[in-house]
Amino acid sequence: KRTFAVGYSNGGMFAYALACFRSSRFAAIGVHAGTLLEATAETCEPSDRTSIAVFHGTADPVVRISGGTGRFSLDQIIDHWTRLQGLVEQVPDERRGGRLATRIFRPADAAGGGMVVHKIWGGRHVWQRFNYQGQDADNWLWNYFLSNSR
Repeated sequence: KRTFAVGYSNGGMFAYALACFRSSRFAAIGVHAGTLLEATAETCEPSDRTSIAVFHGTADPVVRISGGTGRFSLDQIIDHWTRLQGLVEQVPDERRGGRLATRIFRPADAAGGGMVVHKIWGGRHVWQRFNYQGQDADNWLWNYFLSNSR
């Protein structure tokens, strides 16, 4: 009910895999500068909804936001999870201070789960730092996890 995973870069790829294959164990995951691998997505069959928080910089030269060979783009990740979890967009591409764009997705049936995507304009391949809803990114993520306990 209160088990969460967060990962940066390859760790983010692993967190996506946990949401795919161990969703009954993880209430929420957080991904910093990571991507969903095509091989993971092909066999992804979550048994439960897992809430997902994504942080990705638009200028990441290592894990490009546009994807790459064997790696999903951020838009493909959004499409993948919204389809699998029956999510609909609630807040489209909301810019905050010119640096942060946030998109919020909720379940169409009002059940658990959801996804928040933070796109950081000019952000590189780093653990992202910004303020959102009056909190720094780390505190926001922890509160997101707590609010998405099962």
